[in-house]
Amino acid sequence: MNNAKILLKRKKLYEQEIENILNNKLTLEDNMINLENMHLHKIAVNALSYAANTHKKFNNEINTQKVEKIIDTIQENKDIQEEINQVLSFNLLNNVDDDEIDKELNLLKEQSLEEKLSAKVNKIPELPKDKEVLQVKSSEEVRVSKNNEESDDEELKELIGEMT
Repeated sequence: MNNAKILLKRKKLYEQEIENILNNKLTLEDNMINLENMHLHKIAVNALSYAANTHKKFNNEINTQKVEKIIDTIQENKDIQEEINQVLSFNLLNNVDDDEIDKELNLLKEQSLEEKLSAKVNKIPELPKDKEVLQVKSSEEVRVSKNNEESDDEELKELIGEMT
């Protein structure tokens, strides 16, 4: 029985040792996880620190007064360009003589009137040139002819009115 007791004690010692080893293993794994987390935290803090320093550097280089000064310079340059454009356009308009413009306008009106008159003249039918027998028009044809002549006279008066 002594041997059995020794074996049971030995078994109990082994079980306790296994339990201690498993506990140590869990402790080591827990420490490894904590170290990994600390490493990730360090990386994050370094990144945040770098971003803050860079942001501060940019703010020192570019502040609101510098931006306002740049915008003012741009606006001044735009104003100068606008003045130049106004001077140039004023000189261009002053170089044109109003009398020349009026003469050219009247010439264009006359040409337009002449074109309209020549178009009307071209509409007048030509008389027959050979010795054909002229037929007497009926009274209705004479009325239509007179109406056409009256409308031609009215158009001529309108054209003369446009010239003046």
